[in-house]
Amino acid sequence: MMYSSRRKPVLYFKEDRRFWSGKCTVYKLFGLCMVLVLVSLLWLQLSCTGDMSRVAVDDGRIPHQPCPLERQASAADDPSWGPHKLALLIPFRERFEELLVFVPFMHTFLNNKKILHKIFVINQMDHYRFNRASLINVGYTESGNDTDYIAMHDVDLLPLNEALDYGFPEEGPFHVASPELHPLYHYKTYVGGILLLTKQHYHMGAGVLFLAVSCSVFLKCNGMSNRFWGWGREDDEFYRRLRTAGLQLFRPSEIKTGYKTFRHIHDPAWRKRDQKRVAAQKQKEQFKVDPEGGLTNLQYKVESRQELTISGAPVTVLNIKLECDTDKTPWCLLN
Repeated sequence: MMYSSRRKPVLYFKEDRRFWSGKCTVYKLFGLCMVLVLVSLLWLQLSCTGDMSRVAVDDGRIPHQPCPLERQASAADDPSWGPHKLALLIPFRERFEELLVFVPFMHTFLNNKKILHKIFVINQMDHYRFNRASLINVGYTESGNDTDYIAMHDVDLLPLNEALDYGFPEEGPFHVASPELHPLYHYKTYVGGILLLTKQHYHMGAGVLFLAVSCSVFLKCNGMSNRFWGWGREDDEFYRRLRTAGLQLFRPSEIKTGYKTFRHIHDPAWRKRDQKRVAAQKQKEQFKVDPEGGLTNLQYKVESRQELTISGAPVTVLNIKLECDTDKTPWCLLN
């Protein structure tokens, strides 16, 4: 059989050149070690806490999968990050699909803005109705001394405009999701969605002078009211609480993206809000400030505290059981 001079016969390549043939060499051992290292890293990535969606959750507890936390840039190495650190508080219950999107998105967003931060998911796992305000109070209380301001942040609201300010609100509470920008809520007294406050402002209000009695009274914000079980109205009460404490509210300026400033990822058809109201609840909540409720009468138990990562983003999960005084707020038990 004749073969072209430009192409050798197949039989020419029949020589055994397999990796394992011949003597073992240092190069072969090194190659084997590298393969084992790559396989181990791949297994760690697949089994780490980022893939939380593969874990079944029966009791409302976010599963614990311990893996190394991502190291956040240090202000000591880069002073442009500033001296302040944000505690991002997410009141939460059974919205894992949204959480898997929110945490890595916000971690990247804040890092790009050089905002030192720590993300807290305050997961309500009792059998009472959802209480957003109490969970924010818990987040404030448990956030530690290494953060000096908070963001009360809905898990279904993602900022799309990088010009939005998440910096330290030194002058007063800063409402990031203002009525002019929020995709759903546009009334003037709205302060929900995303609100930044210094820890001092959240706990202590400003001094107010009552000329009628010729004395100064030091008012407390005292956090948020704990009587709002079910969805809504706690933000409206907190707005009146801020006004009573003499705190001026600030909002973004020169943001040109309007109602497209945020992405709202909540699906109302899939997760319906608990908007039930009984007569006693309406009478006690409607257009009134809770003069006693807040941080001072907050009652809860931390079932567990977990340090997780979601797609590389570190997050602290507080599994919380709230307590309810059914004599004062019997509507916490409504189904």
